[in-house]
Amino acid sequence: MSAAESARPSGPDPGRMAAVIHLSEDRRPRRHRRERTTVPPQPDGPLTTEQRLAARLERAFADHHLSLTDDDTRLAYKVTIGEVRTLMDGAHGVGDLSDEAHQLMDSMLEGILRAADQLP
Repeated sequence: MSAAESARPSGPDPGRMAAVIHLSEDRRPRRHRRERTTVPPQPDGPLTTEQRLAARLERAFADHHLSLTDDDTRLAYKVTIGEVRTLMDGAHGVGDLSDEAHQLMDSMLEGILRAADQLP
């Protein structure tokens, strides 16, 4: 159905509403997550800034039974950070974010993208 089409059917009973699929909590398909509550083993010795950030991110994801070591989760994370960068670029483009602030925030976002790649 295009956006221009009516949701009401035409025909013998035009007052009848079109069928709608109800998406209650009971009917929505569930995505099964791997039950994970622990952080993977951390590297031995002193950690780089990116390794410390990666460990912090992984702990945050593990709190939600997710892991950035999962390919789908890592991809969703990277897509999300990419969209945040797009929004930030837009704010900079219309003058809501200074050049200095944009550069600083962009480098921070680049760092958290690289940090995710520190995980196995």
